[in-house]
This record gives sequence, structure tokens and C-alpha cells, in this order.
Amino acid sequence: MPTQRLAVGTTEGAVVMFDLKTATRLYVLEGYHTRLTALSFSPDGRRLAGVSLEESQVNIWKVGSSFSSFFKPGAPPAGAAPFKTYPFNVGDEARMTIASTLDWVSFEWPAERSARLKIRDSTLTFAT
Repeated sequence: MPTQRLAVGTTEGAVVMFDLKTATRLYVLEGYHTRLTALSFSPDGRRLAGVSLEESQVNIWKVGSSFSSFFKPGAPPAGAAPFKTYPFNVGDEARMTIASTLDWVSFEWPAERSARLKIRDSTLTFAT
């Protein structure tokens, strides 16, 4: 089920979530101190994966519908902090210009609760 939300990473490390259907800002997720490199929703829209190459860290947030969001539409998930955090080190593979990240950094979702991060020739898989 496609999401009608847009996640935007800031240079300060926050993730701002917007509802495209109502054209409103929903909430802000925390987890980084520097700019984000990439964000990706899981196919079911319940998870959001983010990576910051500057911090060498992947964060996973639960952002899908929850029982509490029924009573407070637009409220942030149980917490604005990541559900899971994975530090990593790919050495010089992570050094690139901002423009290069469009070609060399991507997320894939090979399974329901699994995300794969590709950075140049390196591939990292995480449980979500």
C-alpha cells in the first residue's frame, strides 16, 4: 500500500514528515546531528530507513498507522527517536559529493522486515 507521506531530511539531521493528502506537516523525527544522505519508506509504509554517511549510521523509525494515531491523527509515532540504530563503517566508499549520492547510495527492501543499503560497491543489510 503506497504511503501518502513525504519524508524530508534536513541539513541539521531532522526528518520532517508531511501528509501529501492534506498538504500539512505531520511531525519531526530525530536521530542525526548532520545532514541525511538518503531516506526510504518500506513497501508497506510502516517503516522509514535513513542513512547519514557523515555519521556512518542507519536509523529505522516505525511510522506506520498505529492505534494511538486513530485518536490523534498526525501525531508522531510512539517516539520521535529511531526504533533501531545501526552504526557501520565502509571506509572510503562513503566519501563522495552530495551530487554523487544520487547515483551511489540507495535502499532496497528485499523482505518485509529487511532493508538493504548500497553504498558504491558495498552492500549492508539490516533487520527493520
